[in-house]
Amino acid sequence: MEDSFKLLEGRIRGAVEEIQRLRGENAALAQKLEDALRRQIDAETESQDAAKRQADSVARQAETNAHRELKTLKREREEIRARLAKMLEVLEELG
Repeated sequence: MEDSFKLLEGRIRGAVEEIQRLRGENAALAQKLEDALRRQIDAETESQDAAKRQADSVARQAETNAHRELKTLKREREEIRARLAKMLEVLEELG
């Protein structure tokens, strides 16, 4: 009977040790999961920031191109006005 109790006591101790080991593994896995989720969130945030920076860059480039085109069109308009003014002067001299 005493052997049975010792055997039972050994099994209980083994079970307790196994439970403690599994709890430790569970805590380590929970920490790894939390770290992985944090890295995923960081990566997604970084990706969104990069996409926003790229979109901003494209928008600035488009705005720069639009300003450049507007400047060119204004210069061409002034050239046309000057040429028309010269033509009107010539016509007035003829008339």
